Amino acid sequence: MRKSKYLIGALCAVFATVSVANVASGAPGQTQDAAINVKPKQLPNSKKKRKAIRLHVKTSTFCPSCPAQVPSPAVRAVLNFDNAIQLRPGVAPKCASGQLAGRSTAEAKAACPRSIVGGGSAQVFAPTGPTSHVTFNPEVTAFNGTPRGGRPTLILHNFVAELSYAQDLVGVLKAAKGGPDFRRGRQLDVTIPPLPLAAALTVFDTSVGNGFKRGYVKANCSDRNKRINLKARFSFQDGSSLPANGATRCR
Repeated sequence: MRKSKYLIGALCAVFATVSVANVASGAPGQTQDAAINVKPKQLPNSKKKRKAIRLHVKTSTFCPSCPAQVPSPAVRAVLNFDNAIQLRPGVAPKCASGQLAGRSTAEAKAACPRSIVGGGSAQVFAPTGPTSHVTFNPEVTAFNGTPRGGRPTLILHNFVAELSYAQDLVGVLKAAKGGPDFRRGRQLDVTIPPLPLAAALTVFDTSVGNGFKRGYVKANCSDRNKRINLKARFSFQDGSSLPANGATRCR
């Protein structure tokens, strides 16, 4: 298993010239976007019936005016899902975060193969100077996690192959908030640990359900407007926060 100190050392070697002073300070130009999509689009119209789906969520943080275009790093993401969506952690075995820590994607999958419920990719910007940054694209694997405080969890395992660096984001499933569209829906509350050397997560693009674990996500299309909604808020290292809302049509 790869140890954290060696992974941090690898990062330090790559970014030997980086100064912590290059951390983005939350410039006014920072924005946050979120998108949601489901497959298939043809879903039951009854609130009492749901169909297994593949749920795709993509979030993006931009800040062209920040130093090196690196936004203030996110420390927390709270995503509220439409009550048409049902996340069902009981359909998969649970994996403890300690079983995944420091492991490559292949090692993590081998540690908890039956707990895999999704996957995707991410994008990370790390400053290399006042006006420049380097980009990394971690591979993301989603695992059904062990409960925290009695609540189900979703572990998002990120691995950067070229640096042999792994980091896990743990999301706790709670009751959703945000109005009638979300009542009795699910909220995913994700804590985002700091990345080394002022790096920031800029894109997170992940799907759960269906081909990964059929039945982990089910949905219907019971709203009159035939829309499935996502309502999110992101909190950043500089103390600021931004909303991000998305929606997709069903039929």
